[in-house]
Amino acid sequence: MPVCIVCKPHLVPRPKRIAPFDTGAFASGLFADYLHPKMTIDDFLLGSSPDMPGRVVALFFASNRGYFSGKPATIQVPPMEFEASSYYSLISDSGMTRSDDRRSTIEIQTDQSVSIAPDSVLLVVLPRVFLDDSAVRNKICKDWSAEVRTYATMQCDPREYQGLVFAAVEEFLNMKDYI
Repeated sequence: MPVCIVCKPHLVPRPKRIAPFDTGAFASGLFADYLHPKMTIDDFLLGSSPDMPGRVVALFFASNRGYFSGKPATIQVPPMEFEASSYYSLISDSGMTRSDDRRSTIEIQTDQSVSIAPDSVLLVVLPRVFLDDSAVRNKICKDWSAEVRTYATMQCDPREYQGLVFAAVEEFLNMKDYI
């Protein structure tokens, strides 16, 4: 069942590399319809500067809301900027595709462990039944002091709950003026 943990930005160690999309989907060929066959992942890597995700959001989505919603801004990409043009085509396609929403999710890779410390978790979205476990409830509510949003589960494919998780996260981000 899907679980989402929303953390404070300082929790993520300095990036080793940043990509504007899911590198696993790229490697699996899910973005091939948008790219020249000779393009490699290295053509799209954005370096390791911690400000790079914000720059991508500002340039291609104009706002955090646009990024969260997967709705890119209308921009003119210079014709000789082949990689930027390919990326913009990828994130702008509103039709049915072989890839999911991670095609526009900025991927941050680090070579350090991410330790979840008290007061570093803002929100946890999880199935309601998981909170029946006292160890889980204590970790989230007492140790992390995080807000909690739950959803009811039935006998469904776990992917069917993704919309509920997105809605809970969006409500939280709106309430905190993050988007």
